[in-house]
This record gives sequence, structure tokens and C-alpha cells, in this order.
Amino acid sequence: MLNGVITGKLRNLDEVLGELRSLGPLTKERLSEEWVIRRAVERCLQVGVEIVLDVCHRTLAIEGKTPVATSREAIEDCVTLGVLSKFEPFGEMVGFRNMVVRRYDRIEPEVLVDIVNNHLEDFDRFRDEVLAYCA
Repeated sequence: MLNGVITGKLRNLDEVLGELRSLGPLTKERLSEEWVIRRAVERCLQVGVEIVLDVCHRTLAIEGKTPVATSREAIEDCVTLGVLSKFEPFGEMVGFRNMVVRRYDRIEPEVLVDIVNNHLEDFDRFRDEVLAYCA
């Protein structure tokens, strides 16, 4: 079931994760002082979550499922279908993406530091679970 679109999106996800990891461990102070790094982190994380959601929607379409109304539903349906093992942490990714997209003010540096330093492996797990399902 793996197709070129999903493969390409997962490749892009790996690129985004590589860019984030190339920054090394982040600190609140660094993100507070270096606005360019803070904005790059925000954008990379947003793109990473968008890729997760695009892959979920694409997988559901390939499986012939009815399109869903929300991103959370896409995650839930992928769990039900067996693509993903559980809703969290992917549901939390949707919440983060919504905060980045809808809150035009500043995202707190502590949130970005926590995600980059402690949760990038959630994206790796997503990729691995999708690849296992598609194999």
C-alpha cells in the first residue's frame, strides 16, 4: 500500500527532523535570544505535524475510508485502522499545530524546548508505524 506520495512525505519528515536535530539540545535562553532559531523551530515542527496529518489523510483515502472533518479524527481513524498504535502523542501534535497556526503571538520557548529535546522520537515512531503498516 506504500505509494510515492506517502514515501515522499516521510522522506520530507526525516529531513525536517534532521534539521531540528542539527541544532543540538535547545535551551529556553537560546530560543529567547535567537529569534531566527525560534522561528525555524516553530516552522519545522509545524511542517512535521502537517506531514503527519497529510500521511494520515492519504492513508485513510487509500484504504477507501470516508474523509474526516478534523485532524484529530484522522489520527483516531488511523488508530482504529491499525496504522497507529495509539492516539497520543499524535493527538498532542494536532494541538501544538493548532496553537502555532492560530496563535499569532509568540509560542513559549519552554514548549519548543520540550518538544525538540524530548519528543522528536514521536515523529520517528509515527514514520516507523506507518511503514510497518504499509509493508
